[in-house]
Amino acid sequence: MAEKKGELKEGLPAPIVTEQTIKDFLFGSETKLTEQQQKLFLGIALRYQLDPFKREIHAVPYFNSRTGKYDVSFVTGYEVYLKRAERQKQLDGWEVETEGNLKDGGLKARITIYRKDWSRPLRHEIFFSEYCQHTKDGTPTKFWKEKPITMLKKVVIEQGFRLAFPDELAGMPYGEEEIGVETNQIQEKTEQPPVKLQEKQPVSGHHKELLRNILKSRYLKTDEGKRLLEKAANDWAGISDQEAQGMILWWFGDAYNPGIRKKRELVSQKTKTQKEEMEKNLEKPKEKKEPLNKKLSNNQIQSLITATEKQGIPVKELERYCKEKLGVEKFSELNQEQLLIAKNWINMLGEAPAVGGEQ
Repeated sequence: MAEKKGELKEGLPAPIVTEQTIKDFLFGSETKLTEQQQKLFLGIALRYQLDPFKREIHAVPYFNSRTGKYDVSFVTGYEVYLKRAERQKQLDGWEVETEGNLKDGGLKARITIYRKDWSRPLRHEIFFSEYCQHTKDGTPTKFWKEKPITMLKKVVIEQGFRLAFPDELAGMPYGEEEIGVETNQIQEKTEQPPVKLQEKQPVSGHHKELLRNILKSRYLKTDEGKRLLEKAANDWAGISDQEAQGMILWWFGDAYNPGIRKKRELVSQKTKTQKEEMEKNLEKPKEKKEPLNKKLSNNQIQSLITATEKQGIPVKELERYCKEKLGVEKFSELNQEQLLIAKNWINMLGEAPAVGGEQ
């Protein structure tokens, strides 16, 4: 049974997953993670740019028989492997096929991956007997029992694409279908709903007060306020004190990292300062400029003569220029526009730097 060879789409630009995106997900997530687990989740998602809102990474609780406690593992989906491989623009198609059957224990899946920069394709195969996951009583788990071929194909796709695109996919979280076999950490996976990893502690009075203050803040965005109001129902009875601490840390920050409130306050202050500066500039009286047709003052005439002499130009030459080029017999007949023209002429002929006039 072979699947049609995959068609390659144009390489898509990689999405940008920010720290805030992941924190927003953790803020509203139903899966309860410890502080250390949240940091690990954040680090993995940022390192490999996995968007939790698209289910590109999610937490799966499981019972670790080695420790006798419930733990959590971070997994991804096989679709993520396909998208990442397509972005490399070297994928030239792929196909998956199965052969054999469950009865004789010979069911296996094989993947063939073609790359544009390879002369030969990569072929990889796995057996159902090696990867089927089992419950405590030794029977296959729900999905491996109901959809053995589908599960086996998912596993061989994940493994095959890691082998074909190691630079892009090496180190990424494994698919849920592989967990327990590849990591050698999960001895048995439960078919139970997600469980709380530690006993829930009610929110303390001090933390309730801080959460109420967050709700009153003008720096809280509308969507964040709605989510927080949902948590606030029945006097915060629906969340644990640990969750409350996480929200408070997210908002107020700590001694080393400013929280969201402080960051938004700084942005607001900067915007306010810029606005005040603009208003001040509008209130400032505009500098009065002499009308271009206004005649020169005595000081301006004397300044013009002094500048001429400093540049080594005879005053008579200036008089001749004013008469021939500007059409005036006397310096007192010059206006402000003609003064600028005369100064420019002096600067062009002289040897000293440009002159400045007294007004």
